[in-house]
Amino acid sequence: MKLRKMPPIIGTWLDMIAPVIVQHIVDDVLIARKMDLLKWLLLGILGIGVGRCIFQYAKEFICDWCGSKIASEVRINLFQKIQSLSATFFDGINSGELMSRVKDDVDRIWDIAAFMGILIAEVVLRIIITTFYMMRMNWKLSLFPLALMIAAGVIAILMEKKLDAVFGDIAQENSELNNTAAENLAGIRTVKAFSREDFEKKKFHRHNQKYYELNITQSKIFVHFNPMVQLITRLLPAAMLFFGGLAVIAGNVQNEQSVQNGITGAAYAVGRFFNVEKPMTIGELLAFLQYVGNIVWPMEMLGWLTNGFSSAKASVKRLNKIYEQTPRIVDNSVLSEMEDETKEALFNSGDISGHIQFENVTYMAGDRKILDNVSFDLEAGQTLGIMGATGSGKTTIINLLKRMYDVSEGQILLDGLDIREIPLAALRRSIACVMQDIFLFS
Repeated sequence: MKLRKMPPIIGTWLDMIAPVIVQHIVDDVLIARKMDLLKWLLLGILGIGVGRCIFQYAKEFICDWCGSKIASEVRINLFQKIQSLSATFFDGINSGELMSRVKDDVDRIWDIAAFMGILIAEVVLRIIITTFYMMRMNWKLSLFPLALMIAAGVIAILMEKKLDAVFGDIAQENSELNNTAAENLAGIRTVKAFSREDFEKKKFHRHNQKYYELNITQSKIFVHFNPMVQLITRLLPAAMLFFGGLAVIAGNVQNEQSVQNGITGAAYAVGRFFNVEKPMTIGELLAFLQYVGNIVWPMEMLGWLTNGFSSAKASVKRLNKIYEQTPRIVDNSVLSEMEDETKEALFNSGDISGHIQFENVTYMAGDRKILDNVSFDLEAGQTLGIMGATGSGKTTIINLLKRMYDVSEGQILLDGLDIREIPLAALRRSIACVMQDIFLFS
């Protein structure tokens, strides 16, 4: 992390030296005619340019490397978290939304980790250092940039509040759009077999249109606030040139009696007000304007940074919703505490006879009762056929046996042992299922 911070710090420091060199070129070389200093000052400008190129490259490389590493670790941790969650979690979320979180939301984390994070730090550092140099040079003129920076900051805060809610809706609709496309492509043969192309087109168009409208809303918010910041950044250099120019002119007036009346007198008074201790020179004015340029760049970035930060913030909220989930099916086996070491060895080896008992099993899905006081005893080797209407609980019985869900009441025994006391891996390894829906892993 220390290595990551060095390039922007050194690059910012080099930017602070450049105006000082310009000041000496104007005041000492062009005006005072100290030509022997010119070659050293030009070498200084060349060195600053080369240094900026080197450290800019280093900053881009290090930030990209760090961002990619962070995003990779976040994506791995997120995937592992999703794998650890119980079936009830997947009942309430579609695959398109999960794909959006694993891909799109993590990509936004990569953006803020790789570029926006270090850019925000660089902007703050540049503002602090530049303000320090400007205050040293002329604290009165520095009040203008400080006041306008505060105004730009207020605008950025207002824009972020507006964008925060919109980006949450955009991320959600993006998930719906991805899910609609994924379901359609996965079941394209079924869609064609039942001539459902028009219906699917309309459904996709509806989600796509809503996604488009939300992005337009986000753009409207951005273009509503960002021009205000841009206006400030355009007015600031002009104002500094005007008032700084008056300060330079006032400092070079030889006969005060000639400028005591009218507009000229008012301009002279303003110029004298902005002079601190000694008159401002032309070189100092040019250096001050360069420092103002170093302030303008961070202010211009506020709109883009606010836009990107709001997008990343919405993604972080969505990822946190997954990280806050806890598995409902906990591997709370107590085999290690059992006195019967024979059964422990059987389950660990997967050698189970297959005696299944449902004892007064009730299962609730929310407020809906799927199974109500179901009991049966199926000896090893026996066959049981279960018939019933869709939604009557046939698949639920199998899912309960595999502990995809836990019973609400009663218990399920396998070889006389409550399945909640059996390690999940051993239990599920001992049950073979032929799925109704076929899925082939690539």
